[in-house]
Amino acid sequence: MRKSIRFISVVFSIVIFGAGGVKGQEVSLQKVMPQDLDRPVGVEYSHEGSSMVYILSRSGYIERFDKNDPEGTFQRWFELPLNVFFGAEGGLLGLTFHPDYPENNSFFVYFIYDDNDQIKSRVSRFRVNDGVADEDSEEIILEFNQPASNHNGGALEFGPDGYLYISSGDGGGDRSSRDNSQDLTNLLGAILRIDINTDEGYLIPPDNPLIDDPDAMGEIFAWGLRNPWRISFDPVTDHLWVGDVGPQSWEMIHIVENGKNYGWPIIAGSECQSSSDCDKTGLELPIFEYEHGAEDTGRSITGGYVYRGSANPSLYGKYIYGDYVSGRIWALEVDHDTWEVFSNTEIYHANFNIPSFGIDSDLEVYTIGWGDDSILYRFEPEENGDDPEPPSKVALVSPEDGATDVSVDPVLSWDQQAQCTGYRVQVSTNADFTSTVVDQSDVEQTQYEASGLSYETTYFWRVRASNEAGDGEWSAVWSFTTLDEPAIGNLELTDNGDSVELSWSVPGAVDIAEFRIYRGPTVSEMKLMESVPAGTQQYTDTDLPDGAALYAVTLLDISGVESNFSNVVSFYNSSVMATQNWKLVSIPVDHEGVEIPGSTLFGFDRVYRSEPVLKPGKGYWLKSINSEGESEQVEVRGAGLEQNALSLNSGWNMVGGLIDKVAVSSISDPLGILTTAPVYSYSDGAYQEVTVLEPAAGYWVYAEEEGAIDLEISSDISVVKEQTQPAAFEDGEPDRIVFSREGQEFTFRASDSALDHDRQYRYLMPPRAPGNILDIRTAQGFRFSDRSSELLELTSPDYPVGVEFMPAAGSDHVYRLIAEEENGTIAHINLMPGQKQSINKEYEKLTLERIHRDEAILETSIDPNYPNPFNPATTIRYRIAQQTEVVMDVYDVAGRRVARLVNSVQQPGAYTVQFDGSGLASGVYFLRLQTSDFADVQKLTLIK
Repeated sequence: MRKSIRFISVVFSIVIFGAGGVKGQEVSLQKVMPQDLDRPVGVEYSHEGSSMVYILSRSGYIERFDKNDPEGTFQRWFELPLNVFFGAEGGLLGLTFHPDYPENNSFFVYFIYDDNDQIKSRVSRFRVNDGVADEDSEEIILEFNQPASNHNGGALEFGPDGYLYISSGDGGGDRSSRDNSQDLTNLLGAILRIDINTDEGYLIPPDNPLIDDPDAMGEIFAWGLRNPWRISFDPVTDHLWVGDVGPQSWEMIHIVENGKNYGWPIIAGSECQSSSDCDKTGLELPIFEYEHGAEDTGRSITGGYVYRGSANPSLYGKYIYGDYVSGRIWALEVDHDTWEVFSNTEIYHANFNIPSFGIDSDLEVYTIGWGDDSILYRFEPEENGDDPEPPSKVALVSPEDGATDVSVDPVLSWDQQAQCTGYRVQVSTNADFTSTVVDQSDVEQTQYEASGLSYETTYFWRVRASNEAGDGEWSAVWSFTTLDEPAIGNLELTDNGDSVELSWSVPGAVDIAEFRIYRGPTVSEMKLMESVPAGTQQYTDTDLPDGAALYAVTLLDISGVESNFSNVVSFYNSSVMATQNWKLVSIPVDHEGVEIPGSTLFGFDRVYRSEPVLKPGKGYWLKSINSEGESEQVEVRGAGLEQNALSLNSGWNMVGGLIDKVAVSSISDPLGILTTAPVYSYSDGAYQEVTVLEPAAGYWVYAEEEGAIDLEISSDISVVKEQTQPAAFEDGEPDRIVFSREGQEFTFRASDSALDHDRQYRYLMPPRAPGNILDIRTAQGFRFSDRSSELLELTSPDYPVGVEFMPAAGSDHVYRLIAEEENGTIAHINLMPGQKQSINKEYEKLTLERIHRDEAILETSIDPNYPNPFNPATTIRYRIAQQTEVVMDVYDVAGRRVARLVNSVQQPGAYTVQFDGSGLASGVYFLRLQTSDFADVQKLTLIK
């Protein structure tokens, strides 16, 4: 269990405390040198066996001293050749030496600088010649922009794998930078890992998690961090420890692994940032966190090291870290295999800010002060004395091992131990204590109340004693099982006419404080309406609302724990209205049948059938036939329909909703008869796909074969949301052909990619509504075609109907509609991107053809008539490139008009007309085609 001990801002928010002495707790600090340092931010050593210790200054230089020379002083060893930007949190921030130093004589630094008002992070390699750093040897390894001057990270460490690890913050600045930590297209808010063992630049290690992702930065090793201020590797376990500076509340410690997401800004620590119910799936929580504001914590973590030195044996294996603002230093004890936290002990409280820790070649820990006390300290070695022995193993007393029916607020007790200064109590839901629910240290008594446990749960518990010598052995592990959860028995509702009565039972013996009555128009909106005393098991509601009223009852036990909801019961008090427009309706009540006079009512049983009454669970078409054009309304009242088993025919079925919303995805289909065909409602004269069934509405559901499905309202209906149907096309949307009329639109989709059987169902349409509505589909009932030529069925209350082609990305074809009249006259309507055409009247036959762009009609023309000569009729074909008024006349040789074949506004397309010369004499005639921008004359020869 993470102990919540809680925290501001950033490492370099300079809050100067008094610069007096230090206050020792479990360790003492000793000054290494009396001199003050200039903005120190790091302590490093170069290689094993070296006595030299290096100190980083944010001002851009490195000093060093010999730890074995008590009379020595700090010596300037290196200075960056360009000016660093050390405003806010910038400057020289990181230093590490190559693992093969001094053989290859290279070291690496991380610093922030200003490049023409663009703040940048840079990692560079420098060389050492004869022990002297060569400031002119810079080789830039990595450089990236920073959005602001804070949250820069800046730590450098070589891992046990020989790769260079770099800590990078989210960029700071305003709130917009927070998202950088989840944006894998930049290097911010992450731990980076690169291979610098190459002649030039760097390589990306082959097992970096994003190396094969072309849309991500391959340098990223782990991400979702806010400002990882100081990282280190445990030389024993090889674990990478990271102290991550949090926002306004939490500070975090992570053991970072390859490819993991540590959550910022979705979470800070284990807490959601934007809402209380964020999705933590796939996010790694810290192994430890502490909260701002407490007297014994702090506000800005400074990461440290797992102590592996020899001078302080009591700290061995513990993670030493601190807080910049409060000056506190802690030792965090964990199980290095399971990462279970055993303790977090404050070992020192300084009167100065703590910007960093460091180690020397003996792995002894150093820390540095900031501001008026910028001095280098190290932990004073522990004294070897006659320390007392740790306490003996604790013997547990109560509750007995294996006890049942234990309270959810049990008092745990054990025998007292001699020479004991305190006890630690752990309660867990498993025997290896990786899921602790209680982890309480410094218990002074021999009992502890573990309040707030869960009902019907088996817990394991153990205790160990401690004193100044350390911790004793854990006790034996005992278990107990808590009481069964109290619950309401079956809740029932009785209709009393002007009121409803609720009654319930309570199985088992439970200490009850009160019952609580909840009511709401939906389960998700139920609110506490009334509380009744424990001895009462019924309630009468005399103030019934209009519409749906759903009820549930809970009990509150004497510990203040409220039970889950009882089963939900409901009452419906509303009406059904028939208007002058067709509606799809249902009744969400348990009723014998509702008759609506002065209306037409259709059900569906493979065909539309007239019905006398509405029955629960079914869908109906309803329309008023009132001679005066008025609506008809009938009151519907009764117990709500909370579940329903529906028998379906193969094909389309009309069904009704329940008393509350039902997600389509929650429909139970035990026989697997449902398909991917959408569920449809009817609104504003058109079918609509839905993912939630609403009360009192009717719906179309398609079944592949006969069978039954089950609908039931959910007690967790708050999670029912509009859901996106899976895409029928994996590579994006197909072409769209949009038909429109008076604000209504209907989209027909077409593609040259064939769909499999299941995906075709996504475009299957239910039978047409009884009225004449805008509707377009294939003869098989689909609003999609993958064929090059498809016969369409178009209905509309009136004309014209607009048509517009919206091509898919990369489409190299267009479409045309071939419209054929009853007399055989054919019109071609070109559908070109960006051009809206019109269908001006109802046609006998309408065919959609997919054609190459080269086949589209781009200019007006007329073909020679055929046959020619003719007797008595001939056919004339012509093409119109754009909407225009078209006139076609026939003249004799004297210039007299003998026939007018066309006189109308026509859409772009190809047309055919016939000229019948039965009533004319043999001879030569002239055909003239005239549009707004075109005219042509052709000679016709009639021979009888």
